[in-house]
Amino acid sequence: MSTNKKQDTIVQLMRDFHEAMMTTRSLGGELRARPMAIAKISDNGRVYFATDITSMKVDEVGQTPQVNVSFQSRSKFLSLSGVASVIHDSAIISEMWQATWNIWFPDGKDDPRLCLLQVDATRGEYWDMSGLKSIAYLWEAGVALLTGDTPSQVGDHGKVLWDSPAP
Repeated sequence: MSTNKKQDTIVQLMRDFHEAMMTTRSLGGELRARPMAIAKISDNGRVYFATDITSMKVDEVGQTPQVNVSFQSRSKFLSLSGVASVIHDSAIISEMWQATWNIWFPDGKDDPRLCLLQVDATRGEYWDMSGLKSIAYLWEAGVALLTGDTPSQVGDHGKVLWDSPAP
């Protein structure tokens, strides 16, 4: 864990998710988001996704490595900006291999098309309204409706510039 409490909070919240939306900049310059299954989230907040080396997102990351990864549930929201890179290391791929990847990579962890996208966070932001925080927000929202004010309690929220990622 890091010495940054908000960074640790983001990492813990990210671990509640199995999928995320990754946004890249297309070769034509447009923003493009797509759902991605999370392969691994490291303690330092580095996120890994398995993908096909021939996919357009690999080309997009090669041209413009700045990406956004967003996570959303009914009560938790995260936005992670970072720098993506393509990983071809067979030892790392083998360590992260999941049997469900056979759907896309029938030759298994040695499939020549299989690579990883590694996203090193540069900044993050989260909104957590889970558990009792959700009840507190609903209370504040009800009071705001009755009084004409705006709610003061919006759950946990934090922004963080990321510590430099560990190698």
